[in-house]
Amino acid sequence: MRLLLLSVALAGAVYLCAKSARSQETAIGPYRAYPTFGTASWYADEFSASGVSFQEDPLFCAMRRNDYGGYYKVCNPENQKCVIVRQIDYGPRLDLYKQGRIVDLSKEAFGMLADPRTGLVRVTVVPWASPIDRAPDKR
Repeated sequence: MRLLLLSVALAGAVYLCAKSARSQETAIGPYRAYPTFGTASWYADEFSASGVSFQEDPLFCAMRRNDYGGYYKVCNPENQKCVIVRQIDYGPRLDLYKQGRIVDLSKEAFGMLADPRTGLVRVTVVPWASPIDRAPDKR
């Protein structure tokens, strides 16, 4: 009887842990494992939705992740150009995301990957450590 109760308790704990992990994955938002491949566009409003002025931070992005302040390396595989951007906004719109648009870049960041007149470019996106995280330990 004890063995049966222990087995049921263990199975319940495993189920709850798995359910918790799944709910955390979906609570963060609809994103794929990295590296992510898709389309990037650019936008140039005066301020982001988070209130950051584009003059303060010219290399930024909007992604469908709740990782504001996180850094990402965005690369154009056609010409091997890359740029490091900081997420300061949430986007692209869901209908565009479903069509393959994975990131909206500032005009300056987009210009480092392709001619802004093209409007869209195929990219890969990977998380990147912040400049502070990459700094050597000076102890």
